Amino acid sequence: MLCPKLLFFQTLVAGCVGIVTSSCSQKAFKKAGKNCVTSFYGELRKNPKHDCQLFLSERLTPCVQNIVEKCKNVTDKANLEIMMSRAHNINSQKSYLCEDGMLNSFKNFKSRDCPERALQKAMKCTQSFHKKFREDKGSSSLCRKFTKARECIVRALQRCKKSPTVEATLEMFRDSYNPHCSGGRDRKLTPRWLLKPYGDCTEREYSLKTRRCISSFVRALQNQPKKHCRWAFMNKYYFCKKNIAFVDCHKDATKFERRNLKRLLLSTRAYEEQKFCNGINFKLSYPRKIQQHCEKAYVGAKEACESNYVATYLKNKSDESLCGEYADAKRCAKNATLSMCKVTQEQLDDIDFIYDTFNPFCSQFVDPPIQGASSKGIPREFPGNNPKEPVALARRREASILNEGNFIGAKPCSYLLVLVILFMAAIS
Repeated sequence: MLCPKLLFFQTLVAGCVGIVTSSCSQKAFKKAGKNCVTSFYGELRKNPKHDCQLFLSERLTPCVQNIVEKCKNVTDKANLEIMMSRAHNINSQKSYLCEDGMLNSFKNFKSRDCPERALQKAMKCTQSFHKKFREDKGSSSLCRKFTKARECIVRALQRCKKSPTVEATLEMFRDSYNPHCSGGRDRKLTPRWLLKPYGDCTEREYSLKTRRCISSFVRALQNQPKKHCRWAFMNKYYFCKKNIAFVDCHKDATKFERRNLKRLLLSTRAYEEQKFCNGINFKLSYPRKIQQHCEKAYVGAKEACESNYVATYLKNKSDESLCGEYADAKRCAKNATLSMCKVTQEQLDDIDFIYDTFNPFCSQFVDPPIQGASSKGIPREFPGNNPKEPVALARRREASILNEGNFIGAKPCSYLLVLVILFMAAIS
């Protein structure tokens, strides 16, 4: 036998077999009853300090009774009796509605088909929801907590033996009806790793906004070279990016999403600091989905283009030559990409953005004129008449760097896109 509280839930989410379909059918009663309960909890959220049981008598009871009254003269006696019984079940469970929030606690639930461990797990599933509901009946988190509790209960009861009672209970908790959500249905919970990584911003918009953070970080390194890199990272980049994430791109985020975003930024801070301070964050990006359409030597050619200025950055982060070296590296990598890869129109747009004139190492944050750029062994452009020449040139430069012991292996991450790719990571 199901306990009374589960019978009440079944009253709302389960239909009856063998009843003639009409405007006063059991299916219609179920729908109307759900609407009454949803409306009751909606009003309670707006008035959380009201006495719940008194509120129930004033709002829920008349709503349910009205459903029955409308059907008294338009349905048969048997159907009406079932409706009256269901209405009584709804109105009589004041403790269940006002203390448990319409979620069974499983404290005294016993079943021959379920091991004690499964029932203990089901009881534990409800605790977070019950705690929040009893503390604050107006909390917006009740919708999410009710959904998660019910899903947890389903997983717990799947350890039970299959029986009509267990199957009926599982069916009730699988129902997506949720009286604590507006509309009475579960909101689809987005896994943390699938949350929009840029919030209301597009990837391009976010990259452009965070450029000022990169510029501030580099300028701090240039102006105060004796300061530790971590100081510049925290004060000039991290807090700047955090402000953009919350104020610009996630301004309409829910409290839950903002909490997750804060956790994400904290959990990735040390890793990102390492990337910024060891130069990997300033390696040039690969345009999306480009490598499978390039010659085998492309990666080596691109590494050769950027290795010089990364080595300079690691040696002296305030070196004035970084402005020209970074500009040269971009031109070199762009020409390698265009000459050694089959580029689509979408990828061409990426290439133009990745290798545009933004340059955090220059005083005006833009590339210097070509004639003023550095010429420390990095070609400004690949010759266009021989597509194999950049490969040979890259190999010669790579061998030279290896012999000097300064080679830094490039990785397929972008100094721009790596700033936001961390938003795709899951938070535990």
